[in-house]
Amino acid sequence: MYTEHWGLNASPFSGTGGRKTFFESDAQAEAIARIDYLINQNRRLGLLLGDEGLGKSTIMNHVRRQLRRQRLPVAYLNATGMDHSEMVINLAQGLGAVHETDTPLNAAWHAIFDCFQTNRYQHLNTVILIDDAHEAESDVLSAIVRLCQWCPAGKSRVTVILAAESDKAELIGRRLLQLSELRVELEPWEQEDTIAFIRKLMIHSGATRRVFDVRAIEEIQRLSGGVPRRIVQLSELALVAGAGMELDRVDVDSVQAVEEELRQTISV
Repeated sequence: MYTEHWGLNASPFSGTGGRKTFFESDAQAEAIARIDYLINQNRRLGLLLGDEGLGKSTIMNHVRRQLRRQRLPVAYLNATGMDHSEMVINLAQGLGAVHETDTPLNAAWHAIFDCFQTNRYQHLNTVILIDDAHEAESDVLSAIVRLCQWCPAGKSRVTVILAAESDKAELIGRRLLQLSELRVELEPWEQEDTIAFIRKLMIHSGATRRVFDVRAIEEIQRLSGGVPRRIVQLSELALVAGAGMELDRVDVDSVQAVEEELRQTISV
């Protein structure tokens, strides 16, 4: 494997975004701070928006881990392919309100609102994170509106965060856009972020020397446009290609070669 060639004990770019490999760029730090504000100020609804590959899901999972460490009630859902019944049951289970998948829908709704009420009496904020909200069906969006309006603003202690692609935000519907109290816009990474990200993951994977040439990282930044998903893809393939060519370091040529191969694959 290429890990042996580079003297690594693990693949650096596999499973990125977990607790141990999460990288907080300036853009992500700002997004997380704004989400924390929404929760701490007891706001009902916020939107996390960004182009595909900018790390919306990574941030949502990071926030979920943070809240769980603080022992705050939090549920995470992905709206893709989920109908109304699945959404309600999954939410009730995520909040620990019910445990059976065959719970009747009305009973699940009652359990969710009872959970909200109990948490409010205990002065706990309940947080609901819904990823890929632009993929949600209309009845799921109506259910989300119901969650946001279960109690008057300022008293509910329930915060819903919806993640969606920027150019598809209108698909979540006019009512949710009106209810939104803050839009968090993700931006691409700067070159300094990309350099720090790659170096962090290489060190985490056991690298004892510099594997990526500085100019190679600059080329990864240029070709990726600062999109984290693209950075991961190019970096991983460049490691594989560099090992195959028995290079001492990943250089500009190997990065350009894998990018060209990717473009040809996409165009076929």
